[in-house]
Amino acid sequence: MSPVADLTMSANLVPAAPQAVVRAVRLMYAGAALTTLNALVIILLAPRIGVWHPGLLRPIVESHTQEVLRAAFAGTVQCVVWLWMAWKNKGGRSWARVLSSIAFGLCCIATPLDLASGAIESRGLSAVIWVVALAATIELWRSESGQFYRHGLPAAVTK
Repeated sequence: MSPVADLTMSANLVPAAPQAVVRAVRLMYAGAALTTLNALVIILLAPRIGVWHPGLLRPIVESHTQEVLRAAFAGTVQCVVWLWMAWKNKGGRSWARVLSSIAFGLCCIATPLDLASGAIESRGLSAVIWVVALAATIELWRSESGQFYRHGLPAAVTK
């Protein structure tokens, strides 16, 4: 036997991701892009949205600033979460699949709130983002993905 390890037979290799996981990761990249686009739409339309505040006495400038800051912060955080989940699911982390499902649950709560207010363009993008999140979650839990997530990774490979 050779002192050099045969990497083709090693149990430490990460298995190739099944097509369902590849599709889920691509959908997560699309979700990140759509979330960024939604934040930009909100920022660009904030002056139009900020003008109409029935029953509120706050100045329009303050409303505009708050809307822009909220959209920039929320859009950045959501985009980073999408990308991080794509990265970890691509690596076969079983906890990432569960955490992605929890994030989809939060998306199910937030989407109706987004649909109740804001510009029609932002509402439409929120609905599309929800559909992308649903499709990614379904792909993550398909039966062909199970073996990929059951594969345990040793500490040396995870670093």
